[in-house]
Amino acid sequence: MGINTEWVKIWKQTVPQAFLNNPDQHRTKAGFVDGQIQLMKSKNVVSWDQFVLFQFVMPLRKIFVERKAEFAVLAFDNYEFVPKAKGMTQAKRSKQLPAFEFHEREQLPPTIPEYWDRAIRSRAFKKRVIQLVIERLPSMMRLTENQTLIIDYDGPPTMYGGPKKMIGTEMQGFEPIGESDLKFFRYADLFESLLVVSTDSDYIPITLIRLEQRMQNKMKQPLVVLQRIKVNECPIKGQTQKKTKREFEFVNINILYSGLKQVIQNNTHTPEDGNEITRLCNLVALVGGTDFSRPMPLVGPRRFWEFMFCAKRPIDFFECIDEENNMLNRDMIKEKIIAKVYASVYNTHVQNARGFDSVMMQLKNSRLSDRTKNSLPTREFMEVTTRNAEWTVLYWGGIIKDEIDFGYKYKGSRMIYADQ
Repeated sequence: MGINTEWVKIWKQTVPQAFLNNPDQHRTKAGFVDGQIQLMKSKNVVSWDQFVLFQFVMPLRKIFVERKAEFAVLAFDNYEFVPKAKGMTQAKRSKQLPAFEFHEREQLPPTIPEYWDRAIRSRAFKKRVIQLVIERLPSMMRLTENQTLIIDYDGPPTMYGGPKKMIGTEMQGFEPIGESDLKFFRYADLFESLLVVSTDSDYIPITLIRLEQRMQNKMKQPLVVLQRIKVNECPIKGQTQKKTKREFEFVNINILYSGLKQVIQNNTHTPEDGNEITRLCNLVALVGGTDFSRPMPLVGPRRFWEFMFCAKRPIDFFECIDEENNMLNRDMIKEKIIAKVYASVYNTHVQNARGFDSVMMQLKNSRLSDRTKNSLPTREFMEVTTRNAEWTVLYWGGIIKDEIDFGYKYKGSRMIYADQ
């Protein structure tokens, strides 16, 4: 899932030079494929050999042949270390599909099940599929002397290449990491340049935060280019957006980082301490929804971006963030940002309102539909969502904290939002 794609559209309009049709001028030493994304196959793939070939061998070969990289990394989630809060997203995705029964000691069927969308939702089934991919992939890759494959799953990453191409060699010194979209940056550091192949949009804020961390610590910033499904820029108000066929584009996140940093410095009163991008990612996590947080109801990313950078009297989100720890000031967020944005969006229903409670009370007593009124954020929702956003930004930056202290709670063995 990742972040709301509206953010990517906004950034493409803001820093268009970071979005490329071809990355040839930004050659990378290594490529990274998110294996979790590749588990979602088309209906035309009907055998296990086809599955491994089309979903894994071909994307990895492209990294070697088309991008002329020396290393290709395939990563899967290590479920032992995936945050428990991720289960909420998975449960929501699985609600629309009947349950698929598959025991963890059960073997895969000889042919691919027709009901793949159901089957791949089962963690036990998914683990078996990943094991099959890892077993068959090295021999199907046909590596040359100058090509090295790395598979990163539930133990030390394993390297295939050299004279004994099919025999894996464990790589030492790598700590366990849960999700693939956190594993990738260690290869950016290792190889100093990395092409990431994934449709998940959260690779962008994760990379932005990591680049800022290295800048702050006076470390070299690796080059990171993301290959993703092309996003069309937001249409001008009143225009309809034409449907286009699925295309791919490349995002040079280093260029995006520099461009966004300049925009923030030119348009806000944020302290010049080098943390502008991390603070922006707080807004990203708060407003549009992520794998670990709910979106702000009724008002999306574009509204907040416009109020920060495009309005005649912009609202300065960055004034509501503590300079010492980059954490959100929850009271200031509610009173200075949320209240003003909602009052502006529904300006015909709000008169001289000051503060969160006043704005929400007027909207509750207005002629808005009951559905809209019931969707308005409450104080409790804001408290929980702000805490969720704080945890998400820490997690994106590689700082692992127990979710239970950041607006989550347990319901039996499942983790849910603290206000549910």
